[in-house]
Amino acid sequence: MDILKLNNIDRLSWSDYYPFGLAKDSRSNQSSSYRYGFNGKEKDTWSADGNIYDYGFRIYNPQYAKFLSVDPLTKDYTWNSPYAFSENRVIDGVELEGLEYATFHILVVDGITQSIHITKDYELMNRDSEGPGIKYNYTHVNSHTNEITHSSESKENMHGIYQGPKNPETPIVGKPWNKTEYNYNLEPIDETDAAAKQHDLDYDKVKAEGLKGVLSEKTRGADETYVKKAKLIVRKYETKENDSVTGKPVSEETKNAVETGKTGFSISKYLKIFD
Repeated sequence: MDILKLNNIDRLSWSDYYPFGLAKDSRSNQSSSYRYGFNGKEKDTWSADGNIYDYGFRIYNPQYAKFLSVDPLTKDYTWNSPYAFSENRVIDGVELEGLEYATFHILVVDGITQSIHITKDYELMNRDSEGPGIKYNYTHVNSHTNEITHSSESKENMHGIYQGPKNPETPIVGKPWNKTEYNYNLEPIDETDAAAKQHDLDYDKVKAEGLKGVLSEKTRGADETYVKKAKLIVRKYETKENDSVTGKPVSEETKNAVETGKTGFSISKYLKIFD
């Protein structure tokens, strides 16, 4: 520890909060140089009382326990108030910014992929995130004409990063930019997504993909493993156990997604027609 810093009382800051994040005046010591507060979020200095917090996508006022603008994912969560904080569940809920997008930034020079940089928007607060799924940003450079062009596309799966037919897929560094491969660098968002990721990897081991892969006898083991994991996740939801990825109780959305997968792969075992 830096004793000099500890002796400088202006650098010490601590607070007790009411449930929705309003600081208790009688139980706080807010340093004038410390910019952060409730949930570790940055305070906006333009607010008169210093109780406005920047949550990335929106500004939050703990005095009213509400955000000051509409949730950008309102259309996906129509049962919630678009201004609510943590669904008004401040005991067992945590505000997550609503960021689930991951972005691949791909540099292509003269048609050859040079580098791929991944921004994990569900881990980092990215103001450009747009919702569930994956976004691909391409920068194409023509070294002969010095022309630079940009393009982007988005792909949304059935659930999370891996559950569904649209697995993360990126160009191969050193190869033509339209030569791609599956990319498993992204962490799954929950236990269902983790089961789907492992299922995809198991298919890769036997060189199977798509509908023909589902209908192949060689994927029976992968499908059965997924179904077993799905049953475990459903049981966790029913007994209110924690999701092994999020560390919080298995959500209804997670349970519903894995049940969809379980139903499909349970049926497929009777339809396998390829060796």
